Amino acid sequence: MKKIVKIAFCLFTFVILSCNKSKEFTSEGKFVNEEVYLNQSTEESTNISLRKLIKNGRIGYNVQDLKVSREQIFQATKKYGGYISSDDEYRNAKNLENTIQIRVPSKHFDALMKEVTTGISNFNFKEISIQDVTEEFLDVKARLNSKKELENRYLELLKKAIKVSEILEIEKEINNLRTEIESIEGRFYYLQNQISYSTLTIVLKKYDPNNSGEFNNKFSEGIQNGWKNFVWFFIGLVNIWPFILVFIVLIIFIKTYRKRRKKKK
Repeated sequence: MKKIVKIAFCLFTFVILSCNKSKEFTSEGKFVNEEVYLNQSTEESTNISLRKLIKNGRIGYNVQDLKVSREQIFQATKKYGGYISSDDEYRNAKNLENTIQIRVPSKHFDALMKEVTTGISNFNFKEISIQDVTEEFLDVKARLNSKKELENRYLELLKKAIKVSEILEIEKEINNLRTEIESIEGRFYYLQNQISYSTLTIVLKKYDPNNSGEFNNKFSEGIQNGWKNFVWFFIGLVNIWPFILVFIVLIIFIKTYRKRRKKKK
């Protein structure tokens, strides 16, 4: 039993040292430097089929009928397996503006773009961006696999541990490793989602010369503010009515006094 414990501790020490040196255990039973693994993966990524790209776009154009244009966009989005992630409408003095954000499978991005812009010759703006995240994706994936492999080794050691102190120490390391794995997994799944689904933002603008919403709003606000000011003025008078009464009596007294003096003269 003592021999088993010694072997386990030797293996445990070896694993920690190998982890600190950023090495990974291969299926052939040999430790290789993680950088070599990443370099090999990067070389493989030169194949275009392995490229990990994030493609997004923003377009804006004027429309004659906002309702019809929205319906066409919604139908095209559904057709290509996408969904509307946000739908906002704005109104100013002369324009109605509708911003629609679409999430669509990356393989259908170009088809959706072509369909929603059919018949559009003039754009207010058009921006397409493609970000190559192949290197980051492979790096995150390699680190995630390495951490999970290390976690499995700790679990094997935990099965062989006998002393309570050994068990507690290994469990502590497993918990720390699990926190790192969850953090890396979060980034990995985020990249996967951004790669799988592209974002297309469409800004529709309709000119509306009959829209007097802003003037009506300001006129209404002016009436409301005037009434509020009148009410506050009246309240102020009520609060100082004794002073007003004294002022009126004083004026009457002065006028009466002047009239008497004129009569005497």
